[in-house]
Amino acid sequence: DSINPNCKEAYFNKGLCYQSLDDNNKALECFEQALKIDPNYTSAIIGQGNSNLKMGEKEKALSYFEQALTINEDLPLALSGKALCLYELGQNDEVNEIVDKQIEENTDNYVPYLIKGNILKNINKLEDAIEHYKNCLKNNKNCSEAYSNMALCQAELNQNDEALKNLDESLKLKNDFP
Repeated sequence: DSINPNCKEAYFNKGLCYQSLDDNNKALECFEQALKIDPNYTSAIIGQGNSNLKMGEKEKALSYFEQALTINEDLPLALSGKALCLYELGQNDEVNEIVDKQIEENTDNYVPYLIKGNILKNINKLEDAIEHYKNCLKNNKNCSEAYSNMALCQAELNQNDEALKNLDESLKLKNDFP
């Protein structure tokens, strides 16, 4: 490698590149190299969490997000990752606490709105879910999952024209969510 062996950011950025190529094993190696330089480099720890989540290792991913949060409890990406892991693991009460806090403190992050919308959809609070999906899309108009899940809610409420429009939008987009 021609990477400066003491530059944690270079290893981190290389890890992000591998992540975007869906080569999460190589991404993990890069994040690990960054952490050898600085064991408290939260960006690399969050990167490990995201790579593990993409590989379906939810419990392992959760441990990385929690590790980052022990270093700094106010990391929106670590909180979102933790909430997503807990949601995937069916721990909705704790997820609600996290996403409600994130929505209150950081309204620009689309992930808490998406997760909250999913929870509300699952408990059949469809109108509330639709509002959260709309807020998600205000912050990230390319979130195909928000379009498709909003369409499911709308179809359930017999809002078929809107549902079809949102399904079309979802199909136009590449799935951007882990």
